[in-house]
Amino acid sequence: MSGVIPIGCSRLNKSFELVDAGSTWRFLLPRSWNKRFSALVDVTIEVPKGQIVGILGRNGAGKSTLLRTIGGIYAPDSGQLAIKGSLAGLYELGASYNQELTGRQYARRLFSLFGIKAERMPVLIDDAQEFSELGVRFDDYIFTYSAGMAARLFFAVATADSYDVYLIDEVLAVGDQHFQAKCWRRLRDRLSGGASGLLVTHDWSAVLRLCRRAYILERGRISYTGPSDLA
Repeated sequence: MSGVIPIGCSRLNKSFELVDAGSTWRFLLPRSWNKRFSALVDVTIEVPKGQIVGILGRNGAGKSTLLRTIGGIYAPDSGQLAIKGSLAGLYELGASYNQELTGRQYARRLFSLFGIKAERMPVLIDDAQEFSELGVRFDDYIFTYSAGMAARLFFAVATADSYDVYLIDEVLAVGDQHFQAKCWRRLRDRLSGGASGLLVTHDWSAVLRLCRRAYILERGRISYTGPSDLA
């Protein structure tokens, strides 16, 4: 990778075991059986400052794995990875939260994970409650939320503060058009402030709204790099 960029990876590889090492099933498989699945193969991407770049691909292409590897949830098998600045990750629904928390408790916990100081939390929590439009439901348990309500909560909390890097996975596909429009406006505001990010989705129209450039993943490999309107 050349130059200083907020998000970059070079020849990134990530694989997973197909059969648990402790499972009795492994004794029934031939020795020639490939025990690992390559989710990412030699993936190289760069995100310039002040841009959100789209990552497109079908289900199972490796999009979410790439985002989680960049976000530090998964450790890469090999390759180079660099994030410059503060990071907020908004991963696919159901991946990163405890449904037995209330919306307020979730916000407080995530802000703590982001390193937000205690004296700043009340303002950010109020912002998340207002932006999410959950009203009194903000103090209800997440397991009582619809998918759309949960999406509003997750996005509102992840973007309440300003970060240098945003990692966004599919969550904008859930929710009504009114709230999606609010999300686009907030992301554009963050971009105008110098933030950068990755938007992972299978929705080409979503990429066109926000991204000048895009990558396409197919079976863990980059098959396209270039302008989003040609992806």
